[in-house]
Order: sequence, then structure tokens, then C-alpha cells
Amino acid sequence: MRIKIAIVILAALLVCSRAGFAQAAEKFLVVVKPVADIRSEPQDSTAGYEHDDLAETQVLYNEILRYQGENTGWYKVEAGEQPEFSHHNQWQGYPGWIKKNNVRFIEKLPEYTLVVNNREANVRKTFSEDSDILTIVLAGTKFKDIGSRNDFYTVQLADNGIGWIAKQDVTRIGQSLSKDRRRKNIISAAKLFLDVPYVWGGRSMHAAFINDAATGVDCSGLVNLAYRMSGLDISRDAHEQWMTATPIAARELQPGDLIFVSKPDNAASISHVMLSLGGEDFIEGPGTGAAVRICDFKAKFGLDRQGLEIKGYIVEGRKLYFGRMIP
Repeated sequence: MRIKIAIVILAALLVCSRAGFAQAAEKFLVVVKPVADIRSEPQDSTAGYEHDDLAETQVLYNEILRYQGENTGWYKVEAGEQPEFSHHNQWQGYPGWIKKNNVRFIEKLPEYTLVVNNREANVRKTFSEDSDILTIVLAGTKFKDIGSRNDFYTVQLADNGIGWIAKQDVTRIGQSLSKDRRRKNIISAAKLFLDVPYVWGGRSMHAAFINDAATGVDCSGLVNLAYRMSGLDISRDAHEQWMTATPIAARELQPGDLIFVSKPDNAASISHVMLSLGGEDFIEGPGTGAAVRICDFKAKFGLDRQGLEIKGYIVEGRKLYFGRMIP
């Protein structure tokens, strides 16, 4: 029952940019940079790729935020496209502070139709590979298309202008796919992040051209983006992903399913998530100082799946769970 209730709540949140957001008294912002940090306090990060306790999450170009207040250089916001529960024991968009130069106010909420499925994509001035680049966006960025020509879609930009993006760099949101195709797309998306550095709170493809944010992913940011790039929106953090996943047995794991790891001696609190490749292997963002990698149960936990089963999937006080998010 707990899982079913959480799924219903999550489904409602995932349309909040249309319904819950669309209240006349509320104000909304759109992200105008390829990626921007959401901080728990209105303070710049100096941590780089070291652990940063004030790092909450990252938002991508065109992501919609609910305005909640401000000070001199920062807006207090909720990132409605990233549902989370743990901050205040209720479902909400991911809360925090964002620098004012990373966003602008908008009057009308967009209906996004495309999502970038490549490491990065060029948005050009016209429908030609030789055209000037207006901006570069990262994996998982969403757009509304308003037309097409040749191998390009015309898309609306965060500044209300228009640009052109190659069709091969995007996936249409809401398209009907077989479960097998969906799984393959999720795994293909996740593999694009191999060797991308781990960043606490990170939710972006690593990009050398970005100077004001440490680009990379944490464990749940990797999972969130792999699903998003495949046209499925899921919650942001590992614990919430566990809350809303359908529990399955380890023997049922298929590519694209999730493997959850609890905190030590606290089986009800999830601190890590990994993306199953089927069998013994998975993709994960292992932790600060490391990079996204392919690993297996034996290498990570000292036991293969059969050995873990004998132990009740408990290793050094940590409990393993298995879940499915693919409808």
C-alpha cells in the first residue's frame, strides 16, 4: 500500500509543471544556462569535485522552477521536475537556492516535447550543420518543438527565441515503446556517462566548456538522467526512487532495473542506487573521487548474487533491495 500511495503522489508531481504550477498567484522561472546548481543555502560552492554538504541538485537548461523568495543574488525555488520527499516528509519539487543570473521569469509554462539523448547537443541559428551555434545543451535537456525541416527540429529557447536542433540528438517525449526497447534506451543513455566524474548532488553530463558548476553525476542523478533521456521522468534521489519502485526479487533483475543499498544498520533508509545491466553487472556512480563505472556484485560487495542471497542480501549492515520503474 505504501508503494502504491507513493506512486500516485509521484504521478501527480510529474505533471506539476502543467497543473500544480499553473496557479495564478505563483511565479515561475526557467533555467537559461546549460546547467546550474541548486544549493541548500545561498552560498557559492568552492568544493569543486570534493564533497559539498550544501550541494542539493542541479537543473538543466529550460528546466522550470517555482519561485519561493529571494535575497540579493539568489532565488529560493522548487525544482518541480525533480520530485523528492525526504526534506520535509512530503512530496514536493526539490527545494533550494539558485543564483539569479542562471534563470529568468516566465509568464507561460511550456509543454516540452523533446529531450536530448546525446552527451551534448548544439542548438543552431538555422537548420544547417554549418550554421552558427546559439547554445550548447547537455544530456536530459528538454525543448518544445514548433516545426521541423530536413534533419532538424525548430525549438523554443529559454529567452523566447527559436533555434534548430538535430533530430538525431533528441528523443520525443511520450512516445510508445516496447519494454525491451525502453530498457535498451535507458542502458544506452547510462553508458554515455561512463567515466564521468562523481559529483555530490550532480545531475549533468561532464562538459569542459562549463566553468561555474562542477559537472558530473551522483548515483541517483545518473539514474534520473538515464530515465529522463529515454522519455521517462522519475524522482531525484535514491531513497525516493526506492519508495516509488515496484519491488522485485534479485533473480528478476533485467537491464534498466534498479539495485538499492541502505545505510549501515538502517534498512529503511536508502543511500545508494545502481542501474542493473542484468545478471551480475550494473552501472553506478560509486562516490566522491571516483567516476561512473560498470561493476559487479562480487567486486563491490565481495560476494556474487548467489552468495548475497545466502546472506539475506545484507552486507556489513547494509540491506540490498531490487526495484522496477519501467512501466
